[in-house]
Formats: sequence, C-alpha cells, structure tokens
Amino acid sequence: MIKINEFLDEVKSYCDFYLEYDQTNHLYKFNKQFADEVDFESFNTKIIELKNKLIDVLIDIDKPKVLLKDVIIELVKITEWYELNKISDFKSFDGLNRLIVTSTNNPIYNESIEYSLAATLESTEISEKNSDSIFGYLIYHKITTNNYCDHGDFEKVKLHFILLKYYQSIYSFVGFLLMLEGIINKYDIKDYDQFRPTPPPKLRCTITLSKIESANLFNVLYRQGIFTFDLKSDAKREKAELDFINENFNYINQHGKVAKMTNIIKEFGVINKFAYKESQKKALDSLIDRLTLMRQNLD
Repeated sequence: MIKINEFLDEVKSYCDFYLEYDQTNHLYKFNKQFADEVDFESFNTKIIELKNKLIDVLIDIDKPKVLLKDVIIELVKITEWYELNKISDFKSFDGLNRLIVTSTNNPIYNESIEYSLAATLESTEISEKNSDSIFGYLIYHKITTNNYCDHGDFEKVKLHFILLKYYQSIYSFVGFLLMLEGIINKYDIKDYDQFRPTPPPKLRCTITLSKIESANLFNVLYRQGIFTFDLKSDAKREKAELDFINENFNYINQHGKVAKMTNIIKEFGVINKFAYKESQKKALDSLIDRLTLMRQNLD
C-alpha cells in the first residue's frame, strides 16, 4: 500500500505546477525555473519514469484496474481545467493570472537570455526544423502580438510554450493509461513488462567548446560531408542534424560549467550571417591547429 501511495503522490506532485512572475527582472518562471532555463526534454523523461514506476506497481498488486482508474481521475482533473480554460490558445493567457504569483525585490538575473527578442524579430519564417521549438513558437506569435509591440508578450509566449509542452507530456501519460486500461479490460493480461517504455539515453558527449563554437564545429562537419544523414529532403536532413546535436551533446557555458545542448538552431542561424564570418574562421583555425599538432605527433 505504501508503494501505491508513494506513486500516487508522485503523480499529484507532477500535476501540481507553479507559475511566477519575477517583477524585478520582468521574467516568468515555471516551477521555480526561469523560462529560458526550462529543459523541455525533462517533461518526457519524467513521464517515462512515471510509466515505468506504474508498471512496477501493477506487477505487485492484485487490482490493477482500480489503480489505473485512480491515476486517470487525478490526471483528468488537470486536463479538464486545461481544456475548460482553453489554455492551448495563447489568447487565453490572461486566464492564468490567478495562478501566477508575483515576486519582487529579487536578485538581478545576470545569465544570458537563451531566446532574445532581437533574434526573434530578425527571423522571418518558420521552417520544418524549428516548427516544434520555442524559437519557432516565438517567431509564429510575432503575428498575433504585432511584432511584440508590448515586450511583455514576448515573455508570455515563452511561458505559454512551456505549458503546451508540459501538457503534451500529461496527455501522453493519459493515453498510456487508457491504453493499459483497455487492454487489461479486454484481455485480462498479467505481463505488464511488455508495456515498459524505452528510456532515452542518459549518456551525453561533452564538447569542450562554447555553444557557438560547437555550432561552428558541427557546421564544418556537416557542410563538408564528414557527418551526414541519408535523407533526400534538405529540410528533414537539416532537422536531423540539429536534433542529433541537441539530443547527444553538452557544451561548456559562459561560467565554465557543463550544460545540456538545447535549441542549437539559434547558433546555426547566427553563424550563417555575414557578420560572423570571422567567428567561423576562428573555429576553423582552431580545428586546423589541433589536427596539425596531432599530425606532427605521429612523425
């Protein structure tokens, strides 16, 4: 029984999110994290963890149908609120105001902003490779916000995208529960292990370069055909290239710490501008120097 209660408490905890507006820095937070710092991959990772824990509990109990019903009821509470208040529509953002806690007299936020207004305004189109990213979402809402005439809308769109991704993970869990419930009711199965999701790889390779330097390096590897994906569509190939970096690599941030690679599309957009040719040359020279030294050591 303790195991069941612990699992239900964990589900409730995940469903209980916290929204905050930091009035000092004019930024929103989701579960105590600034919008630019939220790792969207963590939502799916948590749902996979909950699915696996659910399987563990189902194996140990005699009445799996009862547990599934209890979990579904808990999730329906939050999805009904989401649908009733039309949270999926950015126009309904003001409906969140009663949930958002305003905080004042906070420390000044000195971290670099991952998604800037200037970069968003410079970008003119949504492509297949950025359509499902926060950057693509910010570009899309240039239209609905009149090019972010009210700068506050820019931060609202970031928070709204986070909520969309969070609720996608909730609905993923609901779908999994309904699938299990339907199969158990129809076939009275006992082997729950067959429904375990495959966890994403935990091991990432760390590149001892900054994020922009890493983008320059991969740009060389891709454009020279050293790394390649066998896809005929240019858009699909470019998306695969970016996804490969985001899903498998870390970089060294401005504080000298290892950070997970996310939204590398922004850096690729930067290095392709004429003004950043010198940055590309610097990255190439650094790579040439390292390879030359390796070659000399072989003599």
